[in-house]
Amino acid sequence: MKKINFNILERLNKHDLNLINYFQSDITKYKLLILIFKNYYEDDFKTIEEIIDLLPKEISSRAHKLNCITNATLKNYLIKESLNSDLRKKYLKPSQKLIEEFEEYMSIIG
Repeated sequence: MKKINFNILERLNKHDLNLINYFQSDITKYKLLILIFKNYYEDDFKTIEEIIDLLPKEISSRAHKLNCITNATLKNYLIKESLNSDLRKKYLKPSQKLIEEFEEYMSIIG
């Protein structure tokens, strides 16, 4: 049987990054985190509705996805912003603290 090295996985789960821990507590939150940062680094901000649609339908209900987004914004982990062209549409971006923790989290991988 092939020996598998779990060191990276263990380090990704054992850290003191509080905001990352919040997103790791639920698969919907974790996929939300990954999607937010993918959009952030690609400079492609999505509306809340677009993000809900991009999260896999199999993992949770629309209501749960919206609750995850709402809770993360209430905690100031995610920031809702409007573009000048349409103030009704809300876009999500990570807070500065979340960006710092995510970059530290990603440094675990190398």
